[in-house]
This record gives sequence, C-alpha cells and structure tokens, in this order.
Amino acid sequence: MSQHRLLSLDVLRGLTVIGMVVVNSAAMFSVEGERDAYALLLHASWNGATLADMVFPFFLLIVGVSIPFALSSLKERQGLERKVFLRLLWRGSLLFLIGVVLAAYFFDPDGERQFRIMGVLQRIGIVFFAAAVIFMVTGWRAQLMITAALLLGYWGMCLLPFPDGGTDLGVPGQNFVHWVDRLILGQRLYVTEGPYPYDPEGVLSSLPGIAQALIGVLVGQVIRRKGAMESHLGTLFIAGGLMALAGWGWSYAYPLNKALWSSSFVLYTSGLGILLLALLIYVIDVRGWKAGWTPPCAAFGLNAITAYVWHAFATSIVLYGIIGETAYTLGLSFLDPKAAMALPILAAVILTWMPIAVLQWRGIVIKV
Repeated sequence: MSQHRLLSLDVLRGLTVIGMVVVNSAAMFSVEGERDAYALLLHASWNGATLADMVFPFFLLIVGVSIPFALSSLKERQGLERKVFLRLLWRGSLLFLIGVVLAAYFFDPDGERQFRIMGVLQRIGIVFFAAAVIFMVTGWRAQLMITAALLLGYWGMCLLPFPDGGTDLGVPGQNFVHWVDRLILGQRLYVTEGPYPYDPEGVLSSLPGIAQALIGVLVGQVIRRKGAMESHLGTLFIAGGLMALAGWGWSYAYPLNKALWSSSFVLYTSGLGILLLALLIYVIDVRGWKAGWTPPCAAFGLNAITAYVWHAFATSIVLYGIIGETAYTLGLSFLDPKAAMALPILAAVILTWMPIAVLQWRGIVIKV
C-alpha cells in the first residue's frame, strides 16, 4: 500500500463529525426530555453505551490513527526536537483554547450551568498532544505497554476511596475520579446537580482518552506499513473483534461508562471503531466502492475541527429558530414524534455541511 492519504480514514472521521452533529442536535432539540427522541441518539444517563456514546471515542481513536501518517517522516528525520515539541504543544493548546472560547461564547450567566473549563475540543487537544509526544519518543512495544498501564491504572483510580463518600460506580459522580474533578474544577462542571457533580470530559478521565488515542496510533502504524491494506485487514478485523469482546466482558466488573470514560468503555468502543475502519478500508480503498456517498462524508473529515466549531452555531440557528420548529411541525403531520425529530436534525447537518463543502470544492483544508 502506498502511503497516500486514506480516503476511508477521512470518511470515518467525517462520519464521526456527522454523528456529533446528530447527537448534539437530538440532545438540544429534545430539550432534556420535553420532546421524544430515540434513546440510541441520546447518551446513556450513566452506565451503559448507546449509539450516541460511540461517536466521541471513535473520533479519539481516529486522532490516534492519523498520528503515524502525519508524524512518521518527522520522527525518522528529526525525532522530538524542541521545535517539534513546541509545534505539537501549540496545536494541542490551540484546540484547548478554541474549546474554551466556544464554551465562553455560548455561556449563559443567568442559566443553571456554570461555565465549563473542560470540554470536547479541550479533551481532543490534551489527547492529541500526549499521544503525539509518546509516538515521537517510543516504539510500538512501549506504546502498547503505556496503553495497558493507563487502562489498568485508571481502573484502580476509579476504585479508590474519596473523602466525600464511599465509592459506588453505579451512582453518578460517586467515585475518586470525579471527586478530583470537583476538587480541581470546582463547580465549573457539565453536571452540577445532585450530591456528586461531575464532568464527562474531566481531568483524570483524560488518561483513558490518551490510551484510546494510543490504540489508534498502534492501528495507524499497522495500516501505514507496505501492503497493510491487503495483508493486514484480517488482523484489524480480528483485533477489533477481540478488543470489543474484551471490553464487553470487562464491563461486568467495570461498567461501560462514557461519563467516567471507563477502561472497559475504551476497549469496547476502540474495538468497534477498528472494525468499522477495517470495513471502510475494504469497501473504499480495496474494492473502490466510493460512488457518490463518500465526498459529503470526506468533506466533514477533511475539515473536522472547522465543521465541529461551525456546527455549534449551525445547530443553534436551526434548533432554536424557526427552521427547526417548522421542520418538526411538518414532520409531526406524517411521522410519530421521535421520527419527526429527524427533520430538524437533518437541517442542522445540511447547514453544517454547506460551508465545508465549499472548502472541499476549493481544495482548502483548515489545519488546527
């Protein structure tokens, strides 16, 4: 296989961004339960994993897969020189800063929720920087060992006692990891109600996020090898299946939990993500079945961060304005309430896609 840009990777990245738009739109337009939405499109309330819970971990996996493609030549030529380190730090910090600015823009000082310090882009920035540095200074064996250490060590952290009460992974926020978030972040958390406030993109839970990206780094190195597209697809299918099964089995002792970003959740979602990536590589890059469905997905993938930032505005325009209400009311005339939600969600996806489709047409990739 040549080391050109994989269309399948751009498509999967695009699908995850589309998934983010759909999931966020469903959550916003349902107005916390006042309108019916399909459960698969909403995050699990605590333990468990829905389709919505797959989207963000898939993106972190792809962040990792992309790192060997972006940095291998630099690693071979220069290694982690000061200039390279600062470049990686700048990119990670910029992602974090954009996330903070976005949170500040949409912050409602009169609302119930506090201004958040952490968030989706913030976690992406942290995870990218850590995984990229680890990739630059280690080989695949060390990366595998670090991944295992992070997942097992984080499991131990989740079981540690904490001053505010007894640890119970079945109760939202009642664990050491979220206690640390409350200690460091105060009330600037996503979930502030209840006896144990917590943030699903907290401080310590970034550690298994880094492990998830490192799994992607290992996958990316396999794909990047000469002939990997043809000869290693079977390996990816087997590895993905075994990883998903391991995460599912582990969940009986250590529940699948996106808000906690449990290690079992990392293995389970990484396994499913690897299976989907292997399938897309086979369909798109090996068989060439790309027809007309791949360009819209690739548009989201090529400018993923731009699409994510713009979707926050596009979704608000649709869902808090006349477009969303009109589409939903129209849908109710011939669909049940849950299905009618598809129309305003589709409008949000289309409005998000329009400017990035122009960028794709002009060959512009905005790198962050």
